[in-house]
Amino acid sequence: MTNEQEIFALMQVAKDQQAAVERAVAGLEVQSREFGTAIAQMKTLQANVAEEAKKGAQAGLQGMSSKAISALDTEVTRAKRLIGEGAETLQVAEWFKSIQWLGGATLFGLVLGVALSWFLWARDTRAAVDRLDTVSQAHERRLQELDQQQAAQKPTQSGHPTTARKPKPTPQAQVPQKQP
Repeated sequence: MTNEQEIFALMQVAKDQQAAVERAVAGLEVQSREFGTAIAQMKTLQANVAEEAKKGAQAGLQGMSSKAISALDTEVTRAKRLIGEGAETLQVAEWFKSIQWLGGATLFGLVLGVALSWFLWARDTRAAVDRLDTVSQAHERRLQELDQQQAAQKPTQSGHPTTARKPKPTPQAQVPQKQP
């Protein structure tokens, strides 16, 4: 084979390859158009699906939201009622605690007052008894002195010898008299 024949053979191979490449490019162009059409259809379908999904979701959410809002309103109303009842219960408990404190303070004051008055009465009574004892002893001494004076004056008046006599015991229940 000569150079010309080899070149001719190479040209023939190049032509065959060029024809194959052109067929492949033509096939790729057809496939590319088909893919472009499919992509456009997919984008249209995607937009339609998204729009339908959005509409369906909105419709579902509206139904759900009205149900949810209704359920939420019910729960809010129930919570308000429970809070109101809780507040009333707290007010009653606070009132009860106030009454307990007031009753406890009153009882404590009463007990303290009775104890204080008992203490003061006992102290005053003890002081009065001590004063009465002092007055009673002073009266007894005075009576003894008077008895001794009378005993000393009698023998001199009658001329008889004196005999020692015991002073009379005075009863404790006598009311003391003021001394001049």
